Amino acid sequence: MARVPDPLTEPIGCDSSFYDSSPCPFPKNRSLSELGSHWKAIDEVDSVAFRWAAEVPQGETRRRMNRLARSFTDIDLMRMLNSALVEETFIYKYTRSKLYTVQDEDHKSFVLWRHTGQAQLMAVHLQGPSINKAVKLNLDLYRSPYISPKRISPVAMNIVESNTVENNLYLCCVKDKGSPVLQLEKVKESMKEIRTGDQERFIFFKTSSGSTSSFESAAHPGWFLSTSKRKDKPVRMINQTGEQDITDFYLVEI
Repeated sequence: MARVPDPLTEPIGCDSSFYDSSPCPFPKNRSLSELGSHWKAIDEVDSVAFRWAAEVPQGETRRRMNRLARSFTDIDLMRMLNSALVEETFIYKYTRSKLYTVQDEDHKSFVLWRHTGQAQLMAVHLQGPSINKAVKLNLDLYRSPYISPKRISPVAMNIVESNTVENNLYLCCVKDKGSPVLQLEKVKESMKEIRTGDQERFIFFKTSSGSTSSFESAAHPGWFLSTSKRKDKPVRMINQTGEQDITDFYLVEI
């Protein structure tokens, strides 16, 4: 959890302790145009913060800032900066891929189910020979200059099956009838760099905790990949972690 400096008692600047001893998030040796983009982002974020502070009654300011400091995370910082950056600056840049088998905390595996031409992921208990029905997930790992890679990794996930026709099916989170839903979408073009908000539907924030990981939608903050506690139900998106549905998964690298 990143510690947010108290603007009432500490000067605002590039303090490496704010990023858990990580390097300054605005690195040296950048071109003038790149540095201009970074400082433009800082100005816009700072101006929002000061306008907010000015509108809050003086007696409330410190209490609200202290509460914000406790709940503010690296992901929140990255979202603020990404929203302020100029369009030419990339959001996520591909680094490498890893192949995993996946099970939820109830040891249900992901199975690809097809009906009337539509593909859907189901969470199913598999035993014996049927274990071969479990799909593998290829995780494309990305980096962003505004997020610490210690526990949180932006990833895109696509299904790997022996049937190559179904490969390149990517998990994505989109809105349907006003609520975020999980869909499988076939992708043909390269996603080495994700530069547009529209492509962000493919990005999930993988957060590791002990032996499990959770996946939060980048396009729809607060919505997580989940499975039902009942068997043979679709994998879906939910906005509650570990309460109604299972949101923590075991990943075993292949």
